[in-house]
Amino acid sequence: MSLKKHLSSLLAAAMIAAVPGVALVASPASAAEQAAPTAAAPAPEAAAMPSAATPAPATMVSRETVANPYGLDALWKQGDFVARGTLIILVIMSMGSWYILVIKLFEQYKLLQQAKNMQKTFWSAGSIEKARGR
Repeated sequence: MSLKKHLSSLLAAAMIAAVPGVALVASPASAAEQAAPTAAAPAPEAAAMPSAATPAPATMVSRETVANPYGLDALWKQGDFVARGTLIILVIMSMGSWYILVIKLFEQYKLLQQAKNMQKTFWSAGSIEKARGR
């Protein structure tokens, strides 16, 4: 695989891994906020009037915020030093695993390139001594 393919697959994996973190940081709106407001049924006398003369009904949108007691934000705000320490250790360990992943992918790429070069020089050499580089 080429370096470009390795890097693009690594970038895709990083983006996929980052999606849950972004979703937790920018907490989505609650179901009540996402639901479309329903308009009240028109009054019977308004139905008799032509629609051009009737003004559009003003809809009042009220937003209800619901705190998520199970999110990372609540854990950080309400947690003690043990909970915060655990979260910090988890973040550090996650960064370490991503570092190891990137380094190992780079080493694997270099190793595959060396194997391709060795295979080309081995089969084009006239003898085994020349192929070994002596």
